[in-house]
Amino acid sequence: MAAPNRPSLLIRLIALKKGIFALLLILLAIASRFSWRHYEQVTLWAHNYLLHAEYGLVRWGLQTLINSDIPTLQLISRAAGIYGLLLGVAAIGLWFDRLWAELLFITLVGVLIPVEIYELIQAASTSKVLVFMINLLIFIFLLVRQWQSLKTETLEKQN
Repeated sequence: MAAPNRPSLLIRLIALKKGIFALLLILLAIASRFSWRHYEQVTLWAHNYLLHAEYGLVRWGLQTLINSDIPTLQLISRAAGIYGLLLGVAAIGLWFDRLWAELLFITLVGVLIPVEIYELIQAASTSKVLVFMINLLIFIFLLVRQWQSLKTETLEKQN
């Protein structure tokens, strides 16, 4: 029996980075579910976290959390939770070099690229440009990897 493929260090680093981001989104979902009952505590936590936040989407989510009514908080909770869970599952699958995970990952990263471009147009900053460039490079890297994999499979089937 052949040994399973091990993903490269770069793929594992991508999975780790996105896994951490998924965890932050899940925490945001939990916080927004919790916040309509303990609004003042969550507001204090969010203000403290904003001083150290490095992810623009999480920062935006926390700012929205502070200024939102209960129906909006419920929507944030659901959306952040679903996206975070999908991203977490994709990161774990990518860690174990699963094809479905790579396709899911490409989709999840690609979906946010227009949002990040909009964010850059509205208020560009060094950190936003850096995060955008990292995500764009991840997206391009995974797309090229998929394209090469499909090309190799097609050539193998023809021979």
